[in-house]
Amino acid sequence: MRPNSLEKADEQYHDDDEAQSFLSNGKEDGKSKLISWQFMEDRSLPWKVATVVLAVSLGLSLFFGQRVQHSPSYETGFITELQPAISAIKLNRRQFYGNIVVNASNQFELMLNPSEERYVGHPTAELDAAWDRIVGSYVALTADEASKVQGQVSVDNGKYFVVPHVRHSLHCVNYLRKVAYDKYYPTVRTENKPTVPTFHMHVDHCVEILRETIQCQGDLTPVPHVWSEGKQMYLADTSLVHTCRDYPALMDWQDERDEAWKTGKIHN
Repeated sequence: MRPNSLEKADEQYHDDDEAQSFLSNGKEDGKSKLISWQFMEDRSLPWKVATVVLAVSLGLSLFFGQRVQHSPSYETGFITELQPAISAIKLNRRQFYGNIVVNASNQFELMLNPSEERYVGHPTAELDAAWDRIVGSYVALTADEASKVQGQVSVDNGKYFVVPHVRHSLHCVNYLRKVAYDKYYPTVRTENKPTVPTFHMHVDHCVEILRETIQCQGDLTPVPHVWSEGKQMYLADTSLVHTCRDYPALMDWQDERDEAWKTGKIHN
């Protein structure tokens, strides 16, 4: 719209130049009178200019506002992440447990969240079930969603499958937990198959992935060290509040998505 308006204005300007030259017969006083007459007649010009300026300003503010609103971040998600899951990202503040303290008997004691399921300690069926829930499984994608994923995607029966990195990391934590209790999980060291990495390779893989993940996340929550008179040493106080992505919300998203596949709400 605007280029056409400018072209018409430009044509009108040149036409007026010709009219001024014709009417004034080349005399300066006639030209001055004509210009004054034009400005007196076109009293809407200031409003037109103001409207254009307002429209441009509004357009720029909306454009930059949208860029700020959708700029990638820990809170809004990144282009490298699983795009359908970004809508489920929520932040919360969460106090960590798992810190080691020196109790009244001058013994080390592991502090656990009394209102949360157990994920550590001597293996039990309940503990294994808790780990199975948070480790989870694959996410099924449509062909369009799979086309936006980095690297190759496995496909089976018309569905494409990936595992969110957070769940693979939890798999590695669970694997290392089993290594520490290898008497309860006897096959963790001896499962030698062509389709399974060797024990030490699997351990090294998990250690390396978790190292990279922790460094990638770069949590800067300050950890104070508290002096223990009984043990004559400093202990890291890790019972701190962190800003986290809401993991249960991500699990709920995957559960709802799995149900949508089963009921046909999502299909290729």
